[in-house]
Amino acid sequence: MTNILNWLIWILLTVPPILFFTDLTRNPYYFQIFLLNVIILIFWILVLCRSISTNKLRWAINTIDLPLNSFIIVTVLSFLYTYLFPSLCSLQPEIISKGKQIIGINFLNASIFSEGFKKIIFTLVNVLMAYWIATNFVNENNFSKILHTLFIIGFIAAIYAIFQYFGIELIWSKALNPFSGRPVSTFGNPNFMSSYLVILFPIIVMYYISSPSISRKIFYLLIICVYYISLLTTLTRSSWIGLFIALVFILLYILFTDNKNLKQMLKSNIKWVYLMVILFILSFIFLPQNKFGAPSTIKRITEITEYKKNVYPPIHQRLMIWSCGWEMVQKNPILGQGWGLFELYYPYYQGKYLFDNIYRNLRTHANNAHNELLEVWSQTGTIGLTLYLWFLVTGLVYGIKLTNSLSNDKKIFSLSILAGVIGMFVDNIFGNVSLQFCVPAFLYWWNIGMLTSLDTSRKIYEFRISGIIKLLFSIIILSLCLLVYRAYNQFMGEINYFK
Repeated sequence: MTNILNWLIWILLTVPPILFFTDLTRNPYYFQIFLLNVIILIFWILVLCRSISTNKLRWAINTIDLPLNSFIIVTVLSFLYTYLFPSLCSLQPEIISKGKQIIGINFLNASIFSEGFKKIIFTLVNVLMAYWIATNFVNENNFSKILHTLFIIGFIAAIYAIFQYFGIELIWSKALNPFSGRPVSTFGNPNFMSSYLVILFPIIVMYYISSPSISRKIFYLLIICVYYISLLTTLTRSSWIGLFIALVFILLYILFTDNKNLKQMLKSNIKWVYLMVILFILSFIFLPQNKFGAPSTIKRITEITEYKKNVYPPIHQRLMIWSCGWEMVQKNPILGQGWGLFELYYPYYQGKYLFDNIYRNLRTHANNAHNELLEVWSQTGTIGLTLYLWFLVTGLVYGIKLTNSLSNDKKIFSLSILAGVIGMFVDNIFGNVSLQFCVPAFLYWWNIGMLTSLDTSRKIYEFRISGIIKLLFSIIILSLCLLVYRAYNQFMGEINYFK
């Protein structure tokens, strides 16, 4: 069974980010969501079956598990609170009353259950189970192989994005332009691909700097250049900020660490670093505009000042969303509006803002808060935000201490993975929502799991599986099978949508 689990891991890493169908489902990229979730579910079904068969389960526990698990418990409680006690949420009686006037029934609870349950499944499968796979089943023997596999997948997506940016479409029957000249690659959204590249970028940079071979340096530099140009073509400014912070974090760590080997590595390869930086600057300045009307990279930054004179949707849209999110916090400060329910409740908060001429012609839909901390605060309240901050601070301190304790090769792995995670989180502070979507979120939590797998001091337990635990595992297996069946039905619904 170990071979099967290993194969599932490789499929999980390689197929979902790049496989999509142009005419199979309503959402061409829905197969990625379906496949990734089903593989994770099947993986844990097999693990639990093996545990029942062998009467044992090996499990790793580290410092960040307690805050992470505590936060996830509160996300479930916030959803249950909103669903089970609707009268305690100040906005709900108005919605229920209006719904009964319009269609004669209380439609809200069904919507709460649908949206909230969907988010809970995402949190358990795409976050927790993905993290568990990486922290329990990745080891130093396959670490480098996994990272290089991810590099290749990112390279494929990045190359495709560059082609799309210049009007060369390799898969669709015609050139796509759903985001005003910004390429969607295999992700369906430029902001999702940019986050995927941001989290891998620092790792490749560290491989580039630390490699003793010139041929390897050139190989990694090629990948870096493709990633960087692809990031520029997405025009995702939040990802640019995230990448900058990630690389600055690496630089500051090397400069202020007591590790002489890292300092010497940077010093002896400084010319290669200068070469990389020069290529970055030249690419940023001279990347040509495409024929779809996308702004240049410099224009993409300077156009931000337009919000002072005119309505500038990227800023004013977010200002309205953030204002509504803050109102959710004020109305439900303890447990929030309910995990997964931002999109459902947003229209009821935005109404008054649409009387303002600035916001009147903007989109009246928001599926997320466009700020990771506000995303958590508005939906899980102050309790949820406190636990989330506990997880973030614990994770950062743990990551730095772990990096300090490791030998040179592992130190490079740890430092670069931590930097990538920081970069993607910063990306989601400045307006991106990729942590709430399947493929980029998976890589974020996967890399956190890989980071913890480097910790040789963590506790690894081998539990004996007794009769009652076997019964519990059997119930969990049945539940996971039902989730697979649910995913299949939703996938078939996407296929049959237009029939």
